[in-house]
Amino acid sequence: MVNHDDQLVGVFNLHELLLEDRETPVYKFMVQAVEVIHLTTPEEIAVKKMMKYNIHALPVINKDKRILGIVPFDSITGFLSSKL
Repeated sequence: MVNHDDQLVGVFNLHELLLEDRETPVYKFMVQAVEVIHLTTPEEIAVKKMMKYNIHALPVINKDKRILGIVPFDSITGFLSSKL
């Protein structure tokens, strides 16, 4: 979820969205304390965050908190395993 300045303010998964009543505002069930990475974040740090918080993808943001993309766990672990 982004605000009017296109800054990341929260996340939710599709399952949560489908379980909620259609009239429930997203901000009521989204996670606002979002774990993120930046373009300069090392892959090892991204993997550690994903494992620590049991999440399957991390949003990539810039210095203005604007979302640049999402990195799924399998993309990072595939990259790391090729380095071993």
